Amino acid sequence: MRTRSNILTIILTVLLLSFKPTSEPIKIAGQINQNPKDSLGYIEGLTIFAKVGNQACDKAIVGKKGKFSLTVEKINGDRLDIFCYGIGVDTVLLFSTTNIRNLEPKMELYFPMKLKKNIFGKVICPICHKTDKVFPIIYGDGQIVQQKIKNGDTTYTNIVNKKYYAGTCINQVARYYCDRDKIKF
Repeated sequence: MRTRSNILTIILTVLLLSFKPTSEPIKIAGQINQNPKDSLGYIEGLTIFAKVGNQACDKAIVGKKGKFSLTVEKINGDRLDIFCYGIGVDTVLLFSTTNIRNLEPKMELYFPMKLKKNIFGKVICPICHKTDKVFPIIYGDGQIVQQKIKNGDTTYTNIVNKKYYAGTCINQVARYYCDRDKIKF
């Protein structure tokens, strides 16, 4: 009889500990504004999407005056990234945070995002917060690539002389590329 009650106690404990508390969806409403220092892009009609970890959560079309609304249902990652893309606009990072739980429900984003620099004047990646793999993007007709041979493996890279060559003559809004995170911002 004692073993039966021990087994029931163990089963009940395992069942109770196996349930994960559900999290409330986060609703994000905001506005995208032209970056006053770099106003190349057109905001209305952009598609904006949220990504938690490596999973896209929600997307919306930016309305008049840059208004948007997103709902992040599943919070199973530690970082929230907000990207946008559109006609003539490559996928560009607008916002990144690791503090998802304390996120403001009203957001003001800039297109392209406002850049942060360190004390040496180097641009800081908004995801990894480092400068060593951040390169300015060069737009132009010819794409320059560099061949790298390491341990018998041959790879090609668009990064030549500490510049990222985009390979398109269409001038985009992204000004920098992080090779560590593979993002344009």
